[in-house]
Amino acid sequence: MEVLVVLRCTWRMNLALRGFSAAAVIALIASACSPATRTPDARSSGGDVGPIGTQAFVVTRDSGEGPASCRPPAVGELMVSFLHDVNTGADPTSRFASSFQWYSMTEGNPRDGGRHFVTYKRTELDDYFDGRATHDESMKLIELSLNYETDRNISHIQYVIQRSADDTASFGTMVTGKGAIACDEGKIELLSMGMAKDIMDGIGPFCPAPDWRDRKTAVICASA
Repeated sequence: MEVLVVLRCTWRMNLALRGFSAAAVIALIASACSPATRTPDARSSGGDVGPIGTQAFVVTRDSGEGPASCRPPAVGELMVSFLHDVNTGADPTSRFASSFQWYSMTEGNPRDGGRHFVTYKRTELDDYFDGRATHDESMKLIELSLNYETDRNISHIQYVIQRSADDTASFGTMVTGKGAIACDEGKIELLSMGMAKDIMDGIGPFCPAPDWRDRKTAVICASA
């Protein structure tokens, strides 16, 4: 099944964005669950369309800032390839930079039946992802935005992901989070994720929608 993913970005790393209507949430969820094909309308909208593993993506905005390794096409390919590795039981650790900071996943409220995993060592990721594979872990990118930082030569990212596994139903299906891409290597420096049934409350869309507004797609972009 081919899915069309639209990548987009914002000007701030801010997960408390407002104005995300119920209709928009429904549209995003629907976009993650429905198959799509590349269309003439998608190409004529001015966005770049390209294959990424089991998904494809459309760039709805590119600021032109930063090296190619931290621009929307490369970051989109990296993130979708990482998720594809997770889903297929391949080696996701190869997607992380030598400057790795941390990887975390918080599910619900850890003080009330929830769970929290965090590691600051890239060498510990193998065991974690091997364990997740035994639970039929599946993650699909819905939307991603990025903002390049010149001083540290990294791209800050924020994203929405649809997630399922045989042990996550009580935490909902949606994940949001932030992270950073090390531009020198074109790899992931950190990912910090949160999952809860109400996780989408108060989180607005990160990127401009494509002109053709195909609800079967997900979304990716860069700072204006």
